[in-house]
Amino acid sequence: MKFLIYICSLALLFAIGCEKNEASKILQTYIPPNINLAELEANYLSKKTSAADLTKNINGNTFSDRVSSYLRRSPDVAALQSVIRKAQAQIKVTEDQKNAQISGGLTAGFDNQIQDYLGAGLTVSGEKIIFDAQKTDLSISEVSTQVALSEFQLAAFLESETLSIASSYLDFLEAEIGIELVQIRMKLLNDNLEKIDKLVDAAILNVADKVSGEIAASRLESLKENQNAQKKQAWSSLSRKLGSNLTFHNKEDVWKIFAKTSDFEFELANIPAVQIATLNLHTSKLKLLKAERGIAPIVKVTGAISQPLNELSDNETIRIGINVQTPLFKEKYLSSLIETEQLAVSYSESQLEKTLQDIMVQGEVLKSALSSAETNRKLIEESVELAERELQFLERQVKVGQANLSQLISSHSQLLDYELRLNSARFEYFQTKIRTLELNGRLREFLEIQL
Repeated sequence: MKFLIYICSLALLFAIGCEKNEASKILQTYIPPNINLAELEANYLSKKTSAADLTKNINGNTFSDRVSSYLRRSPDVAALQSVIRKAQAQIKVTEDQKNAQISGGLTAGFDNQIQDYLGAGLTVSGEKIIFDAQKTDLSISEVSTQVALSEFQLAAFLESETLSIASSYLDFLEAEIGIELVQIRMKLLNDNLEKIDKLVDAAILNVADKVSGEIAASRLESLKENQNAQKKQAWSSLSRKLGSNLTFHNKEDVWKIFAKTSDFEFELANIPAVQIATLNLHTSKLKLLKAERGIAPIVKVTGAISQPLNELSDNETIRIGINVQTPLFKEKYLSSLIETEQLAVSYSESQLEKTLQDIMVQGEVLKSALSSAETNRKLIEESVELAERELQFLERQVKVGQANLSQLISSHSQLLDYELRLNSARFEYFQTKIRTLELNGRLREFLEIQL
């Protein structure tokens, strides 16, 4: 019978607790009617990114493999991942506050006034929040927003790091191709310098032709050193992140990845910087809601059962009640807190507006730069073709004695200048392309970097 009473009391406690927020109708607590929490959730948390899985292991030596491996080992990535896991755990802790809290205890003791008396008892107590002006729901939403915010911050960091690595690798490729171009011209010039020496010795050419060739050779050597310096600098940046034994077995595949076409149209709502600013605004609004509801009471159903366990006492106690807690003498503090949070919302709104404006400006600038880089590349390609035809014409003129060797050397030098400019123009386009993709949060996808 006692056990049945015990079960019925607990059932009553839970049944009363299921009447969620019904007390608001009785107490008429003020809740701002113009703020719809569900609508805020739908607007700001509908698009979430998946956090990077740092447990995967990718083996290989392609560009994508090495970048993925570096990002996975990054302490900054691990730190952001820890923040996400902590916030996810905090959601469960906060959600548990909405459930009935049950605790129990066992008491025992002696009474020296009663011979051979051993007193013992079992106590079970619990409480269930039935109204708190959605303070707990707001806390859950705030932590959920922090999870989403951390995921967007992680995604933005991964895009930024990928941009840094890809930019260094493009610098490296540009320098490598530049060195190859210079070396081809150096070989041709060195072959001609040997012929020039013989022709000068035979008095067929004068010393001025030899000097022109030596000046051109010195200039080529200087160009080669400049390209080597760029290559070493880019290599140093890459090797610090991707390893000193950096070699890519599929370098041609990487080149095809950078050169492939891409759609540069994007929506502002999908850009990481906009998503982060939007979630910061959402967090500010949640904090303002909590501040506005600070004066609202918290209503709990409480209950307790005490059952003696000794033979001398047969009195069990059952208590069920309603507990109402409300802050007193905090009106000035709450008013100041609400004012502070209102200012925070205004600041977040202005930051979101500024972010949108900055992104739109950056997007237009990058689109214009892409178009200019492509136009510049086509113009320089035409200049290269003209320089090649001019070189072929001069070679024929030299053979028939209608042009001198200095003119031919100058033509070679001019062609090399155009070739190096064309090489730079191509890589300028690639660099602008990856900056545009990073701005849109699509660079890792474009470069086929999987985590």
